[in-house]
Amino acid sequence: MHLCYAEYGFQNIDAMEETVVRTARAIALVVFTALGLAAADAPAQAWPERPIRMIYPYTAGGAGDALARLFADRLGPELGTQMIVDNRPGAGGNTGAVAAAAATPDGHTLFSVSPAFAINASLYANPGYDPVRDFIPVAPLSVVPNVLVVSASFPPRSVQELVAYARANPGKVNFGSSGIGTSIHLAGEMLKREAKIDIVHVPYRGSAQAGTDLLGGQLQMMFDSAPTALSNVRTGRAFAIAIASKVRLPELPDVPTMAEAGFPTIESEAWTGIVAPLRTPPAVIAKVNEAAAKALRDPLLLERLKQIGGRPFTGTAEEFGAFIRNEVARFAVIVKEADIKPE
Repeated sequence: MHLCYAEYGFQNIDAMEETVVRTARAIALVVFTALGLAAADAPAQAWPERPIRMIYPYTAGGAGDALARLFADRLGPELGTQMIVDNRPGAGGNTGAVAAAAATPDGHTLFSVSPAFAINASLYANPGYDPVRDFIPVAPLSVVPNVLVVSASFPPRSVQELVAYARANPGKVNFGSSGIGTSIHLAGEMLKREAKIDIVHVPYRGSAQAGTDLLGGQLQMMFDSAPTALSNVRTGRAFAIAIASKVRLPELPDVPTMAEAGFPTIESEAWTGIVAPLRTPPAVIAKVNEAAAKALRDPLLLERLKQIGGRPFTGTAEEFGAFIRNEVARFAVIVKEADIKPE
C-alpha cells in the first residue's frame, strides 16, 4: 500500500521516515525502562526468600536480648518467615554494627539498635560505622525509661533534696552506671551538668553489680532501667525519685518525671528499633515498618512491654531516622562536654 507523506503533514518522505524512527525509539525506551523497573522490583516482591537475620550487638541472656527476641518472634510471622536473632557482642556494640553495615542489603539482614548505636558515634574515635550514612532507618519499636534511684541509706527523697545535698557535699556523692558511655552513665552526666553539682561516676561492667552496691549503700544514686529499678524499689532497699522520661511510669504513679522535678532537658530512655544496611530496597523497608506497626498492636506484646515499664514506640521510617539523627547530635554534646572516653 502506497502512503502519501503529504496527507500526514510531512514536507517530504525523509521527514516522514525520520519521525517514524524517532517514534519507534521512544516506544522502545519506554518498554525497556518498564522491563528494567519490573526486574528491579522483582526481588522486593519475592522477599523474604529465607529466614531474616536480626543482628543484636550484645550477648544472649540479658534484658535487651530478651526484648529483641520478643520482637523477632512477633515480626517473623507478620513477614511470612522466621526472624533469627544473631548475637554479635564486642566493642560496646560496634562489632555487631560493623557486621550489619557490611551485610548484603537484600532485606535478609536487619540490625537491632538502642542508644549505644547513637552514642558510639561520638564516644569512639573510629567506631567503624556511621549510624546515619551506613544504615537506613526501618522502624522504632519500644521505649523503656531510666529511673533515678537512691540508696535507702541516702537521706534525699527528691531530686531537689538530692541536688541540695550534693551542693553541700561536693565530690562526696557517687553515682553508678552499667559502664562508661552507656545511656545510664550519660544520664548522670546530664544531671551533673544541668544541676551544676559535683558527683562522682563509678562505672561497672553491667548494671547488676552497680545495683548490688546501690542496695548495699556503697553507691548513693544511679539512673537505672525501669525493670531493675522497679525490682529494687519493691524490696524497700532503694527509692525512686524521678523518671527520666516525658511521662510518668504507671507502676510508680507518684514519682515525678525529671521535667516535673525541674530538669526538662534530662531524658534518658532505653529505646529500641530496627535499621538496615544501606541500599536495602525501599519496598522491604516499608514492609518491615508495616509489620512492626502491626506487632505493636498485639495485646500480648503490649502486656510484656508493660511488665518491664516499657511502652510502644511507633513511627514511619523517616520519623525514626530523624529521631536517630537527633540522638546522635544530643549525645555528642554530652560526650564532648563531659570529656568521656571509652574503656
